[in-house]
Amino acid sequence: MRRKSLIFILLAAFVLLFSGTALAAMDHSMFIQKYEGSKSCLPCHPKQVNDVIHSDHYTWQSKPVNLIDAAGKPWPADKPVGKLGGLNDFCITPDINFIGILTNKNGVDVNGGCVQCHIGMGARPDKIDEEKDKENVDCLLCHADYSKYNRNLKAVVYGQDGKFYFLPNTAVIDIAYVKKANVPAGTVDITAALKTITKTPDNKNCLQCHAFAGGGDNNKRGDLESTHMTDPAKVDVHMGKGVKCISCHKTENHKIAGRGVDLRTNELNYNVRCENCHTASVHKGPLGATLNNHVKSIDCTTCHVTEYAITKSTDIFRDWSEAEYSAAKALYEPKIERGQNLKPVYLWWNGISYGQQTDVPAVFNKDNKYAPNKTTKPDYVTLFAPVGSINDPKAKIYPFRYHYAKLPLDPVTGKFFPAKAGYVFMTGDALGGITRGYKEWFGVDLVSPVKWVYAERYMGLYHEVKPASQALSCTSCHSNRGILDWKALGYKGDPILYGARKIATTPAVKTYTVTKTTYLYQTASTKAKKLTTLKAGTKVTYVSASGSYYKVQVKVGSKTYTGYVLKSYLK
Repeated sequence: MRRKSLIFILLAAFVLLFSGTALAAMDHSMFIQKYEGSKSCLPCHPKQVNDVIHSDHYTWQSKPVNLIDAAGKPWPADKPVGKLGGLNDFCITPDINFIGILTNKNGVDVNGGCVQCHIGMGARPDKIDEEKDKENVDCLLCHADYSKYNRNLKAVVYGQDGKFYFLPNTAVIDIAYVKKANVPAGTVDITAALKTITKTPDNKNCLQCHAFAGGGDNNKRGDLESTHMTDPAKVDVHMGKGVKCISCHKTENHKIAGRGVDLRTNELNYNVRCENCHTASVHKGPLGATLNNHVKSIDCTTCHVTEYAITKSTDIFRDWSEAEYSAAKALYEPKIERGQNLKPVYLWWNGISYGQQTDVPAVFNKDNKYAPNKTTKPDYVTLFAPVGSINDPKAKIYPFRYHYAKLPLDPVTGKFFPAKAGYVFMTGDALGGITRGYKEWFGVDLVSPVKWVYAERYMGLYHEVKPASQALSCTSCHSNRGILDWKALGYKGDPILYGARKIATTPAVKTYTVTKTTYLYQTASTKAKKLTTLKAGTKVTYVSASGSYYKVQVKVGSKTYTGYVLKSYLK
């Protein structure tokens, strides 16, 4: 108790001493003698810790947003979705691959599992016991200087208590353990890290995970690579000028805005858009008006993200039916095809995404239930894709990254299931990893031969933005060799020759005011049942016309009625 009081006194004195001074970092080494993740931060920051354990970055799950299924119905709102509980076309799932220690072919124990990009201390988020979660957040990953503390300076540790931990690789590990992964980056000086704590994360704090998702540099997103950390001006005009990730990705109470076409959730009701900083009339000069008019049908990224994987190649196809040896890692991996300086695919998107749910049978595009593009592989399944068309007034043309994979499908249920990734990495036995993954996922042995299926995903491209001088020009699209397939997008041909799309506008909502007290009738007749009394001055919303009556909608008290009123009583 005395120690806590002393901490608060010292903290108050520190704040008073430096109030009014702009601090780049606040030294916390005087408050924390032994860093144990959020357990050490909780006494002073209980609200912040509570916010974090309810954020997507920690839970890896929340309510689905703007997702529909093959029938066009929204995903169930009461069923949390996300990385946990979901399947994908890269590492398949973290659920049975969350944390572990892998022994490579050189006999060295190394970090294993998706935990390496989780903001925790090794335990999976606990849906039942929040008190455990409150001691499981690694606050320094986001709030310490990257050069002093990062995920590469952490080690997976298997404790004598039979639990796995993901701990800072200090010179002395405090818990009793059976095995600890080797950390090539060396040991971390916690005291030095505690002296660099800042309120807002730097780009490197974000990119240490987001640029290495999918198991390697630029493996997953395609437009986020390590060069964003080392030489950002080479790959992105915004980051090159010092714009921070959180400048665009607004944060509130440790919830971070941003949702791409292939993401299941968006924890803030805030759209990350170019217009949040730039106006819709950003273009100037002789072509300014023409270009500004384009923005009605073409997203800014279409012209300003002209390529991706600029300096680091990205994963374009991942085959889990085969494994190949990586000499650099001394481990096996699923077979991966890579590409660099890739061009986007262009499609309409209205903000709604089609998605294949994990717990329902796979929907094949050959069934014509959802086929936004031509089939590129036999019997393939669309995992995520944009929804929209030329006739949709809310849709614009966006650039997308295309990725596909060969994944295992249960021949009995028709559902996808994961491999036991660690087993594949250590042995190169792809089929063995599948059979082990099946048993852990479904709880029974795989009896029937596995069915291998091609699955595809469309991913948004929002980074690696080009300056105006390097953006697409008029002839990039409007020429014989233009990059856009006009007919595939629904046009008759080049809009310069055949005309732009005609966007249907939604009729304005008509409202009327009741001029003198009358009744709302159930049908268009004064002899019909009276639903309610409409007093003079009441506002009603027009629905349709029927002879001398208007069908209207009106709220009276707590109830909303739909019925008919004589036109002569309205103005």
